Amino acid sequence: MKAKRFLSILVAVLMMVSCFVVGASAAVVKKQDKGTLNIHLYENAENLGLSPDDLTGTPADLAAGEYKGVPNVKFAIVQVADDAVIETGKTAKDVETLDGGKSYEATTNADGLASVTVDAGRYKVYATDKPANVGDPVAFLVDVPMTNKDGNGFNDVVDVYPKIKVTRDKPTVDKLVAAVVNDTEPDDEKDYTYLANLDHDQEASWRIVATVPTNIREFNKYELIDIVSDDLVIDPTSLTINGQKADADGKFQSYIKSAKFEGQTLTVKVDPKTVPMADIVVKFRTKIKDNKAGVEIPNHVTLVYNDSTLITNPDYDDTKPEDEDTNPKEVPSEEDDKTNNWKNPENYDTDTPGDDYDPYVWTGALKVIKVDDKGNKISTNEVEFELYKDDKTTLVTKLKTFDGEAYYTGLANGTYYLYETKAPAGYELNPTPVEVVIGPEFDTAKVSVNFENIPSTKLPLTGGMGVGIFALIGFAFAAVGGAFFFKSKKVSD
Repeated sequence: MKAKRFLSILVAVLMMVSCFVVGASAAVVKKQDKGTLNIHLYENAENLGLSPDDLTGTPADLAAGEYKGVPNVKFAIVQVADDAVIETGKTAKDVETLDGGKSYEATTNADGLASVTVDAGRYKVYATDKPANVGDPVAFLVDVPMTNKDGNGFNDVVDVYPKIKVTRDKPTVDKLVAAVVNDTEPDDEKDYTYLANLDHDQEASWRIVATVPTNIREFNKYELIDIVSDDLVIDPTSLTINGQKADADGKFQSYIKSAKFEGQTLTVKVDPKTVPMADIVVKFRTKIKDNKAGVEIPNHVTLVYNDSTLITNPDYDDTKPEDEDTNPKEVPSEEDDKTNNWKNPENYDTDTPGDDYDPYVWTGALKVIKVDDKGNKISTNEVEFELYKDDKTTLVTKLKTFDGEAYYTGLANGTYYLYETKAPAGYELNPTPVEVVIGPEFDTAKVSVNFENIPSTKLPLTGGMGVGIFALIGFAFAAVGGAFFFKSKKVSD
């Protein structure tokens, strides 16, 4: 009886355990509705044997910075059928697009990373735009999310490393500029451009980017020479190279042989044998000198590498002034490596092939001339003004005339309002503000305005002289009254 009862309990327990086992085995792994695709591009990554199938993460040598990221490569990520495959003799780009499917775009950043969040599905990925020296990345199909290596779940973050080759047998150099706002360093990605329009005493940050080619170790010279305009005041303490300032001994990174200003010229000498395989980024700040308004103030940088032999320029025009950039007497020989300051397309930076656009800064100026209602100048040193921004509440500066004129340098593009706060002697205070527009073009950068006053009115003499007359009459009446009083007193006595 006891054995029978024990057997019944054992069967019941086994049934319960079997239910748990069935329940556990029936558990379903849920696939996420979205996932992130990270496309990593590294120069000459075929040397690493990477492919879209190698999804194990960033290799150690990439993490150590041995390979340089490839920026500015734009990808299309286009949804295809979940069972789509690449047919023989075709590429992933040829796979038919899914009707009603999703499509995305992503562009690699400075580190060579393009990242995009997509709806779950299978996608074909291919490059749609890239720099001229970048080869075509391998097109591929990818599932996002993707089944993990163990086959028991999904990775919602998928990393791919397409093979790509970059040709860098010649370095390039580019220089851009940005206005410094609230002493905050401009953002490299969006703030730097070929033009900085500055307010009074506002700093400009100059950014030079020189690329390091893959064959840099074969070079015997790599120098940046930046000639800063005489119209600018340099802050030598602001000089940085790849984000680092000079130490107490005036030295930068070990691969920088020297970097210093001599007058208006900055020279940075790089050691080609030890420089890292990354761009050289040089930054420094300047201000515009006083009274330099309404004019373009450009800056030009030259990259000199290897030994150059100068020869007579066959296009030199001796009827025009010699100019290092546009009409030099000598240029590098055809056999030598070039700099980027002469009229051959291969000599210029990659932003504007065949044309050399130097970055520049500029500021506007205001000249106020005090005139009467007939337009005649009122030569006076006593008239005062206040200049406000377009909100009419933010004061820009206070001005005072000298010989009937007031001058102010350092106005960025925009609308301003000029108010008179003290009128010239003999004239009415003009309560109407004058609108001043500093335009984006140089011909509207220097603005001259006539600020008009009308003569003061001459009041009729009913105040000063009239009171005098009444006073005399009053004295006369008082005298008569007094005489009458004394006479009456005598009579009464």
